[in-house]
Amino acid sequence: MIFVQVTWDRFPWSYLLRNGKGDRERMKYRRLFLLVLLIFWLGFTTVADASICGDRHGHQICILKLKRSAKNYWEYRAKISIDGQKQTDKEIYNCRDRTLTRKGKYPVPFQANSPGELVCNLFQK
Repeated sequence: MIFVQVTWDRFPWSYLLRNGKGDRERMKYRRLFLLVLLIFWLGFTTVADASICGDRHGHQICILKLKRSAKNYWEYRAKISIDGQKQTDKEIYNCRDRTLTRKGKYPVPFQANSPGELVCNLFQK
């Protein structure tokens, strides 16, 4: 078993305490610490939580999460809420074939003024 002996003479604060120039050196380390703290504080800010909402025939439809498929660019995985009630599963909206696929089920064509229309019309070119 190898033991490493730690000597306190190697750390910067022990040097600062022994040396006569301690105040100036301590200020350097304080500024450096505050700069690193500021960088971490600005670098790890939280992401804003925004949802896209639209009114369709008296119902408020909000897109809570939306992810575009990398393989099939015409497919979107979305989690939506209708009148404030969140849908339980993510649904796959196929904007090329105008179909909706729920978790492991067969594709169903969009109905008129459905949430799928809102998802696909949002990114229409």
